Amino acid sequence: MRTLTLSLLCSVALGLATPCFADSDKDRDGMPDKWEKKNRLDTRHNDARKDKDRDGLSNRDEYKKRTNPRNDDSDDDYLSDGDEVHQFGTSPRSDDSDHDGINDGDEDENEDGIDNEDEDDSDVTQSDGDEDGLDDEDENEHLCDPHESDSDHDGQLDGNEDDDSDGIDNEDEDDHEDGDSLDGEDQDDEEHGGGGGGDDDLPI
Repeated sequence: MRTLTLSLLCSVALGLATPCFADSDKDRDGMPDKWEKKNRLDTRHNDARKDKDRDGLSNRDEYKKRTNPRNDDSDDDYLSDGDEVHQFGTSPRSDDSDHDGINDGDEDENEDGIDNEDEDDSDVTQSDGDEDGLDDEDENEHLCDPHESDSDHDGQLDGNEDDDSDGIDNEDEDDHEDGDSLDGEDQDDEEHGGGGGGDDDLPI
């Protein structure tokens, strides 16, 4: 009883509608400071509407959905968090939202013969912000950072990596999946099991 009385008095004294022991939110942006610090957001300025990972969910939406505001694909299912919420109605926190054994990105929601992931790729304007040879939308498929041209810091552009070790660079593989034909050099690389990395891995 004494503890409850003390808590109420503290709330009244500070003019708060919530208990004194609630999570602090100094910038009043609807996200607790503890959560913002954990995710390296700004606790001094209201950044609720910003979208740190550019996935279509604001920082505050990420907090409400309990997703990672610094990872555009929190559950690694090849669909961005924003697309899962706004377009496909799947969970951005589960890679298999309906528990049918099929990854959300590999589902075909509208039964048009195109996987959600590939359909999503074709619906957006492709861009390559970090100039690594991979479209930003394809970076999550390869678990790369769309803001880093060399996500694993090994001296080789993400587009020139060969994640599945099939002899085809990530860049060439994605171009082929998007319907672009391989050019002569790419075809030669594929036939001889070579990548297109060469000496142009990173710009000087």
